[in-house]
Amino acid sequence: MLSGRGVGLKLLTKYFLRGLLTFLPFALTVYVLVIFTVWSEALAKKSLGWFFRDLYVPGSGIVLAFIIIVILGFIVSQSFFRSILNIFELPFKNVPLVKNIYSAIKGLSDYFSPDADSS
Repeated sequence: MLSGRGVGLKLLTKYFLRGLLTFLPFALTVYVLVIFTVWSEALAKKSLGWFFRDLYVPGSGIVLAFIIIVILGFIVSQSFFRSILNIFELPFKNVPLVKNIYSAIKGLSDYFSPDADSS
C-alpha cells in the first residue's frame, strides 16, 4: 500500500515539473514584455512630457523604445564601441551565478543575431 503512494507521488512530481517547465518560458516571456511595456510607457510619458506638456499618446513608449534599441544597435555595430561593451560585460562574465544566467541569455541572443558569422 505504501509503495503505491510512492509511485503516485513520483508521477505527480514528474507531471508537476513537466508542467512547470512548459509554463515557465511562457510566463517569463509575458512578464518581461509587460514589464518592458510599462517601463517604456512611463519613460515616454515622463520624457515626452518635458517637450509636449500634456500631449501623450498611448503606445509612444513602444515607439520610443524601438528607436532607442535601433540607435543602440547602430552604436554597438561600430568596432570602437564594441570594445567598450566588452569592458562592461566583464562583471557579468566573472560573477559565478550571474555568469551562468548572462551566458545563457547571451548565447541565445547570439544565436538569433543577424551577423553571428562576423562576430
